[in-house]
Amino acid sequence: MSTSSQRPVAAQAVSNQQAFDKLILNLQQTITDETEEFRKDGMTAQLLMAQNQHLEALPYFERALITLRVVSKKKPNLWKDYYVRVLGAYAMALDFVGQLDAAENIYQECLQVNPAGFYLGEYAVFLHRRKRDFVQAQAYYERSLQLYPNQSSIHLKYAAFMRHVRRDLTVAEHHYKLAIETNTRNPDAIGSYASFLHGVVGDTPLAETYYREAVELDRTHANNLCNFGLFLSEEKKDYKLAEDLYQQVLVHTPRHANTLYNYAVMLDSHLEGRKQDAEEFYRRAIEVEPRHAFALYNLAVLLEDRVMLAETEDARAEDRLKELSKEEQMNLAAASAAMQEAAAVLQTDGAEAAGPAKPPKKGPSATAKKLKRREDVCILYQRAHESDIEDVTTAADYGRFLVTKMIVVHSELANMQDKSEAADLSLRNEQVVATADAVLSKALERDPENIVVLYNLALLYQKFKSNPNKNSEEHLQKLENVEKAEYLLKRLLTGTQGKHLAGMQQLGRLMVDKFKALKSNNNTSDIDSVAGNASGTYSEIIDTAMDCYENSMNMKLEKAKAENGVSTATVQTALLEYLKIVSSFSTNRQKIRTIAFIEGFMRRCQAQGGIATVLPHESDIRQMMKNMEVVINKGKEQKDKTRR
Repeated sequence: MSTSSQRPVAAQAVSNQQAFDKLILNLQQTITDETEEFRKDGMTAQLLMAQNQHLEALPYFERALITLRVVSKKKPNLWKDYYVRVLGAYAMALDFVGQLDAAENIYQECLQVNPAGFYLGEYAVFLHRRKRDFVQAQAYYERSLQLYPNQSSIHLKYAAFMRHVRRDLTVAEHHYKLAIETNTRNPDAIGSYASFLHGVVGDTPLAETYYREAVELDRTHANNLCNFGLFLSEEKKDYKLAEDLYQQVLVHTPRHANTLYNYAVMLDSHLEGRKQDAEEFYRRAIEVEPRHAFALYNLAVLLEDRVMLAETEDARAEDRLKELSKEEQMNLAAASAAMQEAAAVLQTDGAEAAGPAKPPKKGPSATAKKLKRREDVCILYQRAHESDIEDVTTAADYGRFLVTKMIVVHSELANMQDKSEAADLSLRNEQVVATADAVLSKALERDPENIVVLYNLALLYQKFKSNPNKNSEEHLQKLENVEKAEYLLKRLLTGTQGKHLAGMQQLGRLMVDKFKALKSNNNTSDIDSVAGNASGTYSEIIDTAMDCYENSMNMKLEKAKAENGVSTATVQTALLEYLKIVSSFSTNRQKIRTIAFIEGFMRRCQAQGGIATVLPHESDIRQMMKNMEVVINKGKEQKDKTRR
């Protein structure tokens, strides 16, 4: 469909703004004309909710209910139904702003006043989405359908439950259709079915038909305009019209969380140079709905990328500073001191009576700044996870961030502090390790093949739950955690057909850790004698480590070939790490194998286009290989002497 044929939808929505404003004015006039203060408060609260001002509505509900609790007992026939309606709306508002315990209490009050009220459908939604009590939720959905079989909205709620929770798409579609049949002009039902056709069925033409019908019925319907904007963005790539629709929603419903979120996603993912705008809209969505799990998660990802970029720039600046000559560094330091002195003079100029200027306070260290920036991101991941603990993607990234970003920086900072501060950081680190373990382990139960979870949980067990200690029991615990990590990494590599580069490299390191742990826990030179171990000899463990290192380096080279270039620094670092391990722990047979592999590998590197002909540390690599050859020759000489 052409862009021009889509333009009238946005234009119609704009022209209908006057009708929406008129509707609001009429409601406000009705409230003004109302003589009963409690009714005026109740209507004002519900008007504020309609404008997505749920927090502002709460005090009006509370004032209305003070009187309603009294008059409904005196005149139940007159006020009981209105009392239950206000209670139900109040519970929904409390739910929306995250006051879940208070919302539960109000729903219980509803049940006491009228166990068969129309609010039952909303209570089912509350049990479904907030309490995660799916059994009770389904019971209340079905009870609502029995009591109100011709209510379109209840069919619609139950369709969403069957779609998202029970995964019964046939029943879900049946109730979407019933929602439309029971009210053929219900824009909620028509728009929701369009969303179902778009997101689940994948019937794009039919989805567009229903979206257009829904928008035609109500050109100020925030959800439908928002979802149609999403459809245009995702399916039609018409970002201009999608942006027009999002902006139109926000003109008359500026606190519509899903529009703010979808708009942010489009700015973040599809429109170059709009990351700052995306951050603003994510934050606005979270302000409106503090438990908006997707907005919290996406904002965390966006800010993590920004933080990592800033840290990379800081590291480059530090490297450039190190490259300066001593004279240049002294000149730079002198210039910095002069600037600080000038600033101090400016601060005290004309204020001599205040005494001498105090020396400027030292700012936080680079590591402390790094920790603060990372903590801000971590809080967002945590909030996203707590808002939707069932979401494995969020749990995986929250755990990943804890393992790869937070634990490391805590350890760095602890090494720079005095004893008391270091102890506090160590304690915080232990808490982070425990949290990461709990989050990733639970995510693994939900998705046993998740690559991010498998890799980071293995990393956690290997690096942060396997610290060696002289205590023999702790040695056994280290060995147990190393073997857990080995199991996880092997599952990861099996699931990815051995193509996970970081996992392959980490398994190589892990096998070396296992070698060290076993050797420190046993005095025998033959690992087969260790009870319950079926991993073979020390030599076989190192063979496995060597296999992993060689595979990972071959993978690096293949990746470089595919990308038309290679980072020589990355290659030489891997080679040096491999050589150090082989030099320290291998047999002569393994050393001979290593020399042959590296000679061939370096020839392949130098032959491949896009790589420097000389590796930056080639001389170090070749020196280590020569050292190994000396050891091999000495071993041969010793064997010859023994034979004689």
